[in-house]
Amino acid sequence: TLYISGDFSMRSNTQLEITEGSRLTLFLDGSFEQESNTQINNLTRKASNLVILGTDSFNGVMQWNSNSQFWGSVYVPNANVDFNSNADFYGAIVGRSVNSISSNSRIHYDVALSDLIVNFEGDFPYVVKSWQEKFIKLQ
Repeated sequence: TLYISGDFSMRSNTQLEITEGSRLTLFLDGSFEQESNTQINNLTRKASNLVILGTDSFNGVMQWNSNSQFWGSVYVPNANVDFNSNADFYGAIVGRSVNSISSNSRIHYDVALSDLIVNFEGDFPYVVKSWQEKFIKLQ
């Protein structure tokens, strides 16, 4: 478990690896950005092994930029979400709004997350109750 009180930004051409047998729960207080050509390389390929939770004060932006990849689950109900060109997202995300899904960006919902329960201090679990697939026509 990692708590980040400021902004979290991955600079171009960087990687964060989650190795086999590992899992990460990340609490964010500031903004989140994956710049171009970055990867959160979840080697387990299980979106439940990377969970990002926004604190009550996390009201900035979750942003994935060109050629970035992400495998995980994200719960940031006060944040805006941007997927810029060629960003690939595998998992599930809850945010205040989706501001953009730019050219060739893809979001793949992982149905295995329907059973995800996240427990933290106070034993208040987040549980996926339902989901609805949306198709957005880009102009």
